Amino acid sequence: MSIIFLGILILNYAFVVTSFQPYLDTEIDYASSPVDMKNLIVLECHIVFELLKISDNCGTASFCPLNRLELQDYIDDFQLTLLNDVDIEIDLFKSLFNRSIIDVEGLGSDAVKHPFKIYRSLRRMVKMLPTLMNSTTRKTDEVQEIKNLMTDYKFPKDSDLETSIFNVLRLNQIFKLSFLDFLKGKVGRMQTKCGLTSEHLVEMGRLASSNFMYAQAVDAFAIALWNVVKQQHERKAGVNNKDKNTAPISMVDPSHTVGNVSSTEIFELLNEAIKKHDEKIQGNIEFEDIQPDSGPLLFNDLLHNISHPNFKYRTPAKLETVLPIANYEEDDPRLQVIKYGYKFEQLCRGEELRTPAQKASLKCYYSSKSHPVFILSPLKIEVHNLDPLLLQFHNVFSENEMEMYRNEVTGELRASRTIRAVENATSLVSRHRTSSNAWIEDFFHPRVFKDLLHKIGRIVHVHTFRPTGSENMQIAAYSPGGHYVPHTDAIFEEEVKVTLDPTEFLRGDRIITFMLYLSDVEEGGGTAFPLLNHFVPPEKGSAMMWYNLHPDGSIDRRTLHGGCSVVYGVKWIANKWVRSNDQFYARKCPTEIPTPLSWPLEFHV
Repeated sequence: MSIIFLGILILNYAFVVTSFQPYLDTEIDYASSPVDMKNLIVLECHIVFELLKISDNCGTASFCPLNRLELQDYIDDFQLTLLNDVDIEIDLFKSLFNRSIIDVEGLGSDAVKHPFKIYRSLRRMVKMLPTLMNSTTRKTDEVQEIKNLMTDYKFPKDSDLETSIFNVLRLNQIFKLSFLDFLKGKVGRMQTKCGLTSEHLVEMGRLASSNFMYAQAVDAFAIALWNVVKQQHERKAGVNNKDKNTAPISMVDPSHTVGNVSSTEIFELLNEAIKKHDEKIQGNIEFEDIQPDSGPLLFNDLLHNISHPNFKYRTPAKLETVLPIANYEEDDPRLQVIKYGYKFEQLCRGEELRTPAQKASLKCYYSSKSHPVFILSPLKIEVHNLDPLLLQFHNVFSENEMEMYRNEVTGELRASRTIRAVENATSLVSRHRTSSNAWIEDFFHPRVFKDLLHKIGRIVHVHTFRPTGSENMQIAAYSPGGHYVPHTDAIFEEEVKVTLDPTEFLRGDRIITFMLYLSDVEEGGGTAFPLLNHFVPPEKGSAMMWYNLHPDGSIDRRTLHGGCSVVYGVKWIANKWVRSNDQFYARKCPTEIPTPLSWPLEFHV
């Protein structure tokens, strides 16, 4: 009887640990979910088709059911955002859509790679479309069809638009991308036909200023104003001055407007941002002013005004300039977080922080030690770091496997959460991690996912197949600007333990992270390890592995790592966290005294 009872208990426990899905009640976050954003753009194609029919009727009649100017503005913005890069004119789009031969899925897939296309599409749906539909003076079949679509589908909110703006600001911040290039449609190394306008930069500057990101607010307002003044000069002179990168922004024509914003208002916004910036520089910069993945968003000196040399030659703030380091002990965790934030930025930008001597002992090799199945097809292993051990396994997953993993969660992605020390809560929607993810319940899925469990176990030489041996597979997707600030994967932090379910302690902490790259990324999206001065670019079909715990079971904080923002493209990864308690045969406690700090490479050679 006791054996039967024990078996039932184990089965019940297995169900608990494998069915835990903490994100089911999370709202869709369009700016962070490439799948939902693509579906939204497909929906918008249907809406624009109806708007084009209305526009055609308005052109041949004295009466128009919608505001003509707003209607044309919407159609023009759709053209500039989604069609110019694929060289399709709006009339051709209408014809192809009417015959169901245009690839709207392809348009959506292209758009979700581009941070400006995401922002401009959300802006249309959040700001322009409701205003346009509120101008309705008479119901027509087309108007009713659009209203039905707006009722039947979950439309984006102001928070989605704000997230898309923050994503663009983050690219400007981390990768030092220029707002001037944004006007020209350039994102990192990618030159496109979809850029931003002065009106867009003003919106971004306002949001940056309200969130104390004064350096970015100043830059956004300054470039917006420069662009307005440049256009004024071109119009007055009757020449095209588009190749010149300077203009006297102090000479403002108050009659000129950009969207709903006048040039004098931009001038005032810029001066106000300069004032707030200088007040912050002159005051005390506190730890709370520091961004979690960066430094304070300020310049290195007082700007004074737009005529001052400091404004013209402004440079990003240095840590020692804005933060009184003398007020912090060298081992103060807050100071360490700030320093690692700066390093994280440098690594994400591709700066090499390791010396040749540090890289000399690293190597690549073939190995079949972990399991006999690899004798005929050895693992290709690259050593990125020896202490602590950081390995990459190349070409371990096929295209079919990766596509299947992505497709499995397509309809289940939700805004990412992170575990936090909050009473009665195990996870919270996070701004420190801007992605969408879902969980695969390993033991309730087709055979192929069970095979994946075995495959990971063979590669790493650990027990993953039992419910207590590892967590469910987490699959995450990162849109442009999506990131994850530096963190450790271990969850048995003292302040977090009180929030965990008691069953978590039966499984032990996360001893190993096994992270699969399920896609290539055009630019950005790597993984940075600030304490190791190392950066790993995403490589489709490969997997990273590292230990989160020392051999004595304590947390190894040297594996602090973060997901760098995607500049252009979509990043898909899968995480498998191996729990410690089931690994007592595979990873026996070391007998050496003192206990070594790191697990040896010999486990994987």
